[in-house]
Amino acid sequence: MSSYYNPVRIIKTDDWHRELNFRIKDLKISAPVFVTSPGNRKRLHLDAKFDPDAIFSDVGSNPTFDNCKKAIKFCQNNMFDGVVAIGGGSAMDLAKVVMAHLGLEKTDIHELIEYEGSFPQEIPSIFLPTTHGTASEVTMWGTVWNMEEEKKYSISHPSLYPKVAILDGNLTLSLPLDISISTVMDALSHSFEAIWNKKANPTSTNLAISAICSIL
Repeated sequence: MSSYYNPVRIIKTDDWHRELNFRIKDLKISAPVFVTSPGNRKRLHLDAKFDPDAIFSDVGSNPTFDNCKKAIKFCQNNMFDGVVAIGGGSAMDLAKVVMAHLGLEKTDIHELIEYEGSFPQEIPSIFLPTTHGTASEVTMWGTVWNMEEEKKYSISHPSLYPKVAILDGNLTLSLPLDISISTVMDALSHSFEAIWNKKANPTSTNLAISAICSIL
């Protein structure tokens, strides 16, 4: 017998800014921290739309332990009660580390990664993907790299599912062409992988086939 579970509310819109402001209020987030990349911060004019002092954009192509430490320190200097991730997989993965830090009030990255108990407090989060391929906006997983060990770690916890994922195709229009193409191919490969995954079920397979048909 198979089962499928995904608690993320998916919102499709053509006005991500308006929808985001509405969802922040709806989730009763009074002080959100925005996690994004330097490129998206500039291209989407985020400093003009939101409080610049609440935007963390020290995110590279793959989030590292160093990025995590800087993000945690950034949050320690503020009283954030929610997380907004705007970007590709790297920004969204780092945002999940931030969610774990705020929910557990822990600063050690290994403790955040290894934690298996209940979160003392749930941190509401809203994820907005700006690329085609990651799907991190609807999962509880994030990947971070320890460059000293040259090792990849995964952070995973049911409390790290975003509350809301906002999908707006306009967010992808400012992508450089090479990144747009590579992330479309990433989405296609993920979809094929989902079909032959050993944990595949009828629901996930149907979603994967639908994604493949949409891309092709």
